[in-house]
Amino acid sequence: MTSSSIDNLSNDISILLRQSGAAAWAITAAGNVHPDECLRYAEWISSGAAAGMDYLSRNATLRATTSSILPQAQSIIICAFPYPRPTCKPRLPIASYALLPDYHHILKQTLSPVVSHLEQYGFLARTCVDSAPLAERYWAVRARLGSTGLNCQLNVPGCGSRLFIASILTSASLPPALSLPDVPPSTPVSCNSCGKCLRACPANALNGDGTLDARKCLNYLTIEHKGEFPENTDLHGRFFGCDICTDICPLNSPAAITVSPIPAFSPLPEVLALDTGTLSTISSSAFNRRFRQSPISRPGLKGLLRNLKALHHTDIFPKNDPFSTHLK
Repeated sequence: MTSSSIDNLSNDISILLRQSGAAAWAITAAGNVHPDECLRYAEWISSGAAAGMDYLSRNATLRATTSSILPQAQSIIICAFPYPRPTCKPRLPIASYALLPDYHHILKQTLSPVVSHLEQYGFLARTCVDSAPLAERYWAVRARLGSTGLNCQLNVPGCGSRLFIASILTSASLPPALSLPDVPPSTPVSCNSCGKCLRACPANALNGDGTLDARKCLNYLTIEHKGEFPENTDLHGRFFGCDICTDICPLNSPAAITVSPIPAFSPLPEVLALDTGTLSTISSSAFNRRFRQSPISRPGLKGLLRNLKALHHTDIFPKNDPFSTHLK
């Protein structure tokens, strides 16, 4: 393609991304992850901090290069999609992102016009949303889309860290680009190491160096952990996921957020209404049908019942809660 054609394609992509509802995006050259980052990641894995997420170590080599996902990749488009702070309180302590429809499906669908446009030009394109072995936060920081905070989350100016990352790998060789929301001059745009998240984490899972210990993390324990909990596990009142280090961060205060989430990120009524009575009586097949579009389905009904059992000695449930009968 001529330089003029590439410029036209880049402009088209910017328009399509804006229409998709992406609050911010960046384009950078695809390629290999820096060796220092690969070493840091390998040391984190070898320390055991990945807990039972064995796929992280299995995919470490694949994660080191974008060519493992798309061998012909020349560019990567990284997009930030913020999700809302909850305005409706669920009946159970559920992380705010899990109140929404599954973001994997939504963002792949949302970015499909960009993929189609690239393909119309004869280029290959693949969307990655948190499931392919792609070092998403690394590429986002490298492209200057944002920075990583002490809570290990990507912070994007005007968006904070309450966001989802979606990327498109393409064989098109696109010029570098960056689109960030406008923010007032006094608005903080990166982690200032205030330490609020470190002090607020009830399980002391944050290491203070931009990494965490999944063996302690309540997100990991309530969602990803398989089987029964280790003895004396304390979920600190969390049923599914944990928002504490996100909620406490000054970059996520309403004053620091200048963008709005896409309409598709609206809480699901069935998740807001989920309670111990439903979990005590619903069958696995009915649960899978009702919550198939929700992140709640990830640990399955068995995993959620395990979480409830671990929580039921706490004071978040009334004495006559229906789940007490289920435990007998």
